[in-house]
Amino acid sequence: MAQIMSVCNVCELSNEIKWKCINCDLMLCTECKTITHSKFKGFELHTIIELNRLGTREAKSEIRNLNLRKIMCTYHCDEKCCLYCNDCRLPICLSCILEKHSGHKAVKIDFVYRKQNSELGKFRGLVEMELSLCAEQRGRKQRFLNSYSTIKENILEREKALKEIITAHASNLMKELDDIYSYDDTSFAKEEASLQKYENEIKQKKADADDALGSCDATSVLNTLEQFDFKLPEKPFKKLPQEQIACFTLGEPEIDIKFNIRPLKKALRMIEITEIYDTGNLDISNFKTLTNRTYVMTDERHYSLKQFIFQDSKCEFRKSIEMSVFDITVTNDDIILASYGDSEVIYKITDSGKDIFKSVLSPRQVRGVHVDENHQLFVGFINTTGIQETGIVIFNLKSDQVQEFSIPGDNDSFTIPDKITTNLNGDICVIQSKVVTSWKGIVIVYEFSHPLAQVKWIYKGHNIINSSLDFSPCDIVTTTDLVLTSDILTKTIHVLSSNGDFLTLIGEEDGVFSPRSLNINKEGQLLIGSFQTDDDCSKIYVAKFVI
Repeated sequence: MAQIMSVCNVCELSNEIKWKCINCDLMLCTECKTITHSKFKGFELHTIIELNRLGTREAKSEIRNLNLRKIMCTYHCDEKCCLYCNDCRLPICLSCILEKHSGHKAVKIDFVYRKQNSELGKFRGLVEMELSLCAEQRGRKQRFLNSYSTIKENILEREKALKEIITAHASNLMKELDDIYSYDDTSFAKEEASLQKYENEIKQKKADADDALGSCDATSVLNTLEQFDFKLPEKPFKKLPQEQIACFTLGEPEIDIKFNIRPLKKALRMIEITEIYDTGNLDISNFKTLTNRTYVMTDERHYSLKQFIFQDSKCEFRKSIEMSVFDITVTNDDIILASYGDSEVIYKITDSGKDIFKSVLSPRQVRGVHVDENHQLFVGFINTTGIQETGIVIFNLKSDQVQEFSIPGDNDSFTIPDKITTNLNGDICVIQSKVVTSWKGIVIVYEFSHPLAQVKWIYKGHNIINSSLDFSPCDIVTTTDLVLTSDILTKTIHVLSSNGDFLTLIGEEDGVFSPRSLNINKEGQLLIGSFQTDDDCSKIYVAKFVI
């Protein structure tokens, strides 16, 4: 493995090495990259890459583009290949077209490379979708089994509660349930074997595509013209019975018990994905909208706050400030405010760092922050010293008026205000947890009139969706009549009415994987930031509402 130089190759003084010129093969400090290297002849054509991007797919693509211009002819060793012989499937030079490849059909090597590189990229994307389908199918199968277990437990609990009266009916109910779930272990084993075989085949195709796209050698792409099979194998998926939920109806004293089973399925198709942007090797924890189609987010992995725009299916980062924050919000005039989990201060973020903006007074510590359309700053706080307290302080940014209300509870209650937003009615929507280090929590909506706040409704998760995984809300947004909260453990978004009724889910079936951060932009679109997994980097999904 090549070692990175400890000092700049140009000034040989600075050890702050952040760049590499691919053309010169030089490691550069920022000053030499900006000043000294710019004096090199033809520097404007050089490819300079940040060191922390060297291993990324984008960097490898840039290096391959440079390598394409350096391919030497195998017959005329002092000449570079600028053409591609379609008859022989080989890169050739100008001398070749007059000699060994005379009369052959040749085209510019750049054209062939770009076309094949594009085809490989598209095919890799198709393979990724197929792998996602495999994961979705496996997840459906597990939910199918989980729903059976949940219904069975409900039946047994009802049997115990009604004792001898229910016992006579329970056997009939179990028989009805078993008839619906008539899918035995042998069938599941065959399904899994077929799914595994299909998954292995397309993983191999993905590996082949990755080998070509992961190389810095352009010939690795060109060689796939003849060798690469773009055809996908036939899908082996067998349609599973729909998941079920049970509804019990208790009749008159003679105990006329009715047992209805209906599928658990999405009642509504809520969104349609319009665009997907790659964020690179990041871990998005907050995601807000600025003006001029600019956005800001925090990257927990690298302890930084980044401003960016969407460009060519990627996030193009314009600014990055090193800092670790708990939550951020943006005012109507684009001031970024941030909270730190162990500080009483709300900070104003500037290009040079942070300035104190407001304080909730020590020993209180700031948690969630939110600015609404009426220039009110909502700040959640906790105090774990002395008399323990939690609550929300409301600063009026125009009049400097301050209000606050306490969140009642004890150590076993979900009282810590981790995320805050508001709706058009002025209700305060809060994600509350028990423990500072855990996302397990609930959603509470308060109706506020100084100095009191009344609980309007509480949402604790869905009894089937969260039957095996705790409800773990990590972000929340509102529209005119909806409340959306991302559930990090089930990898879904729960969509609620303005009254707190569960409406539907947004998740893998909608093409959204591992949602975490939510945002409604200036155009009213839903933007969803995913968290990074072992198989893929985090992405931002742009969706429009279809209802």
